[in-house]
Amino acid sequence: MFCSMRRASVDRQYVEVDMENAHFILLAGKYPDVTTIHDYIDNRERHLKDVQEACGVPRWAAKQFFLILIFGGTIATWRTEHNVSEDTVLPQICGDIFRCIAGLKADFETRKSENQVFAQAAKNK
Repeated sequence: MFCSMRRASVDRQYVEVDMENAHFILLAGKYPDVTTIHDYIDNRERHLKDVQEACGVPRWAAKQFFLILIFGGTIATWRTEHNVSEDTVLPQICGDIFRCIAGLKADFETRKSENQVFAQAAKNK
């Protein structure tokens, strides 16, 4: 319903592009040496199916799992939202992606701090 309303309100004013797996593809472009990201991209359907089967959730919920992690959410948040017990063993890719994203976030924060130092130095020049 919301999508229909949005389309009607901006008819002929924009083009909507939906790129499959966009967030992970963008991360892979920024961090080409991170094999966990490439493993997820290359084996996405299998990983989604593994999460579905292990947790008894629909495909959209499995997709949401990985997106929640990219945007700073936690495995616990997803488990709560989808009523997945803490006793349920998640596929290995779940922990791998969680640790990978945590590492990328730390790298990003370091670069951000360095860039702020350089920007301030340039201002003071």
